[in-house]
Amino acid sequence: MKLRGLYIVAIAISALFASSCSKNAEQVAAMETADQIEARNAGRDAAKAIITKEWKDTMELQQKVLEARAANSKYEMEGNPAAKAAFDSAFYGTIQSVRPDLAEALKGR
Repeated sequence: MKLRGLYIVAIAISALFASSCSKNAEQVAAMETADQIEARNAGRDAAKAIITKEWKDTMELQQKVLEARAANSKYEMEGNPAAKAAFDSAFYGTIQSVRPDLAEALKGR
């Protein structure tokens, strides 16, 4: 009987933790600014321009990477490190998830 009571308490505690984690995730998402959302989308778009093509000419690839860096520098010049980090995270995360080989090559640059 005691074991059953402990089991019920464990389930209740697990439910409490799960609900608090969910609320924290919602709060973090709500705190993300419009600039960060814009930067994250721009980072994904810049990555898509790179991952959707098989690069035979490394100069073309380097040009696309430079374009992505130029787009990201906008946030740095504005003094918005959170937006810059959002761009970087989305850019490298997108490339890493779709083309890990390319992400590995870009990591060295």
